[in-house]
Amino acid sequence: MDKICTGCKEVKPLEQFHKHALGKFGRQPKCKECTSKRYLKHRTSILKNIQDNKEYFYAKNKEYTESKKDGLYHVYTIDDYAGYTTRPDTRKQEHKNKGRDGNTFKVIKSFYTLPEALEFEALLHSSGFTGRHINASSRS
Repeated sequence: MDKICTGCKEVKPLEQFHKHALGKFGRQPKCKECTSKRYLKHRTSILKNIQDNKEYFYAKNKEYTESKKDGLYHVYTIDDYAGYTTRPDTRKQEHKNKGRDGNTFKVIKSFYTLPEALEFEALLHSSGFTGRHINASSRS
């Protein structure tokens, strides 16, 4: 038995169409070749959009992406506050915007893993500094 492909308009045997329970003769309307071409075109379009979005994000957020490249967690103090960040310059500006004295911002130590940074931050909190992550075990 043969069927006409709605994509290329050629008459082809049913074996050249993927199965589809609701389709005519239990087959897809387009042949396997047309379906593959359509999928490849769609997939290429998606990958192009992803690449464009990555390039746009990188250009727009260059400072953020550059600071993330070192992969370090920086424990810092500012006034009587202790915290950690992966982007010290940005975090310093955020504190300044909240009214803290940016001149007292100081990175105390940098770590490769978050648990190490949280443990050190907890040590600072236990010695009198305030901060959001008072209990390091709650962040694990």
